[in-house]
Amino acid sequence: EARQRYHEFCVEGNQEARRHEFHRGTFEGRILGDDQFSENALASAEEKFIPTLGVDQLVSVVCKAYNIDEGTIIAPGKQQPGAEARAVMAYLSQDTGKLSLTELAKRLRRDISALSRAAIRLRNRLSDDHVFSASLEKIKSDLTRISKCQA
Repeated sequence: EARQRYHEFCVEGNQEARRHEFHRGTFEGRILGDDQFSENALASAEEKFIPTLGVDQLVSVVCKAYNIDEGTIIAPGKQQPGAEARAVMAYLSQDTGKLSLTELAKRLRRDISALSRAAIRLRNRLSDDHVFSASLEKIKSDLTRISKCQA
């Protein structure tokens, strides 16, 4: 009976429009419910909590690392250090998988394809520039520490 009812539930669901509650929320949309419910469900399943990363944290950490303000990264043009900081943000957005490039593009008032290309150029640079690679690892470490503290 349970299998039959589940099958009917699935067939009925095929006729529905996209339900946004199944495609958003915490924990990659795997759990429906608020944060407290999600944390309890993961704890009872003995799954590890993975901290989230928000645009605010990313912008704050990268601006601090480059000693610039948010106005510098939003300003039009390709002047350094704003352009490099944007590229770092785009790279980290893709690298962590915890932040959408679309969301970052909106915040930085940039085209998503421009940020994507900047991240590719930066990724290519990492293999040759060990000093830059080390500074990027420091930024990653700072982001991890901050996201864990807020979790």
